Amino acid sequence: MKNVIFIAISFILLSVSSTYGQDYMSLLNDQDYESIGQYANDKVNLEIDRKKSLESAAGAIKALRAKLDAFKPTKWSSVHNGTSEENDAKYFIAEVYNSAGDGLRIFFHLEAVGDTKKVSSIRIRDLLK
Repeated sequence: MKNVIFIAISFILLSVSSTYGQDYMSLLNDQDYESIGQYANDKVNLEIDRKKSLESAAGAIKALRAKLDAFKPTKWSSVHNGTSEENDAKYFIAEVYNSAGDGLRIFFHLEAVGDTKKVSSIRIRDLLK
């Protein structure tokens, strides 16, 4: 009986984690930066091309948009959705490609703020070839 309960709880947690990541994939694919910004914490740790800064939510989303607009994405894929018990955090990793075949890896880290999850960090790096 304990195994059945454990399996059921695991399935529910995996479903929630997967749905959460799919929501971000939809927002990124639709270039819905306004909605992504609504999920951002007041301050966001931002790292683009290994340059780190602490930005307001609006500043981080503006930088994300500028990077992706310049990159001209044509294909998105979800690489990983996960959770970390430390700080009750979740994360989502996506890869994006352009028509030239270049790729970026985008990492969103979300932390609990009250009873919701907010984007606390965004990291964008070139994919290694």
